[in-house]
Parts: sequence; structure tokens; C-alpha cells
Amino acid sequence: MNKKALRLIELGLHPVLLGREGDNLKRPLLKGWQTAVYTAADVRTWPPQNNVGIRCGLQRSLPRTSRGGRHLIVFDFDGEATRIYPTWRRAVVQRFRQPLVTVVSARGYHSYFFTSGAHPGRTLAGRYVQTLGETNGRKQLFKFIETLGGGR
Repeated sequence: MNKKALRLIELGLHPVLLGREGDNLKRPLLKGWQTAVYTAADVRTWPPQNNVGIRCGLQRSLPRTSRGGRHLIVFDFDGEATRIYPTWRRAVVQRFRQPLVTVVSARGYHSYFFTSGAHPGRTLAGRYVQTLGETNGRKQLFKFIETLGGGR
């Protein structure tokens, strides 16, 4: 039984079954995960050794606000951004005067917020770096601060 996924359902969040190792740790395994609402009976069949994610966006099982549903958005700090995260965190807690829910990931920090409206994912900070093995000058965007919104 996947206890992490069951706990997320109890909290009113939408778990997503991910892989169990390597590159698959962040890869959703079930088709339709972007809109699926899994029940406790569903997640009891998920392998306990697999990773579990949380789908951002509208959380249908949470209490509705006066403007509609509650939407989950995550601020994702990776790599170089981890050095500015403590200052950002202090500013957010001081501004909103609420505890901040943060999970330490393998590459940085994820801070969770509920909003009354939908928010798409956006890159807030990054830099372009030369792609390994490319001789044509192509560069790849290395994101180190982004928001994860609906469908992520």
C-alpha cells in the first residue's frame, strides 16, 4: 500500500503515481493524471516503493473559496536558487504572516501555496548554457526558480 498517496488524499490533495528510480522518479506513470481524481481504493493498488507527486492546479476535494475552487501552486527553487531561498522564505513569511509549507527536494526546495485562481507554470529565473556535444551554438535553458501550476 502506498501510504504517502493515501495521506495526500486525506489532506485533500491529488496524488500522482511516479516511477521508482532514476529519471522516472518524476515521471507520471498513469495516463490522464493531469485531470484524474484518484480515490483511496485506487492508490491502495499503487506499489509502495514508487515515488508519489502532487498534481498542481485545481484541488476539487478541498473546500471552495468565495471565488471558486482552491488551486495549488508550487514555487520550485533548484540549483543556484537554493542560496537565495532562505532570504525569499523570510520575506514571504513576514509578508503573509502565515506558516510556509516547504519540502526539501533532491535539488532544492518546493514551497506550496493555495490561491483562489488558476496559475500556469512559469520560469522566474534561469540561464542559458551550452548543450553538451552541440557544436552549432545551441543553448538550453537551465531553470532554477519556477512556479508549477495547473497540469504540473
